[in-house]
Amino acid sequence: MLNLSHTYLMTYSGNKLFNSNNLFAIIILLAGGALSFYKPDNFPFFIPLVVAFVSTACQAFYFEITMDKLIVKNYIIPLLNIRYNLNEITQIQLLRPGGRSAAQARLKIIHGGKSSFGFPAASLKINDWKLCVDDLCEKKISVEVEPLILQKALGIIQ
Repeated sequence: MLNLSHTYLMTYSGNKLFNSNNLFAIIILLAGGALSFYKPDNFPFFIPLVVAFVSTACQAFYFEITMDKLIVKNYIIPLLNIRYNLNEITQIQLLRPGGRSAAQARLKIIHGGKSSFGFPAASLKINDWKLCVDDLCEKKISVEVEPLILQKALGIIQ
């Protein structure tokens, strides 16, 4: 008999290629390329390259839920995989992304008396966040939602 319960995997990644986070990085690279082309002695191209990489990678998180784990991944840095046991998670908080983030929220994980720094996911849209919250609630994990736009979309407020 085939047991499919171990293959359960839900991925919340949104559109990893076409999103405002990547558009922002392209604009930085184009501006940096233009500046380094017209003023190569004063403005080396590696500066906007580093800025674009860091600013994009910091918001390029997405999430997977398996039968017993919540996995945080990054589509810019594929080796970055942070795994949390679902039975150790006491609460998930969806917080405002802060700053000039392209993300609509950042996911903060409270587990074992510790908390994560909050993972902004610029590629996720409202519907992706709603599906993620629904699946976390189904797994009996408390979810606190802060951004007003997500509260409205999830039906928490009218």
